[in-house]
Amino acid sequence: MEKMFPGYLFLQTDRIQDVSEMLKRSREYPHLLGEGGGQAVRMEEKDLAFLKQVCGEQMDQPMGLSQVEADEEGNLIRVEGILRPYSQKIVRKRLRKRYVLAEVGLFGRQETVLFGICLPGDRIWEGRR
Repeated sequence: MEKMFPGYLFLQTDRIQDVSEMLKRSREYPHLLGEGGGQAVRMEEKDLAFLKQVCGEQMDQPMGLSQVEADEEGNLIRVEGILRPYSQKIVRKRLRKRYVLAEVGLFGRQETVLFGICLPGDRIWEGRR
């Protein structure tokens, strides 16, 4: 398991400008994300929906594995699970290592997200069908 967004700090606040100013003044956070390179990024409803989809309603569960099947050339012919809505946005496949990278619109930009996969024949596959 790996952290999905290492280095990100998620805050719930109604004082986003104050937080942004405090972070700008802090030497511990010299490089902030966001438009203009120096602002906090507001999380939109679609961002929150994605996080809840992959990590559970309370966002306290590890991202589940997606079930995929591939042909002899390594092309995915079936995709199920969390990866399915992003199957046309896959930018890299590592079937032997059991992951794919897909572009997901998050936080006002395109993020490359790692999705764990399982293939037919994997021990975990049988419990997922």
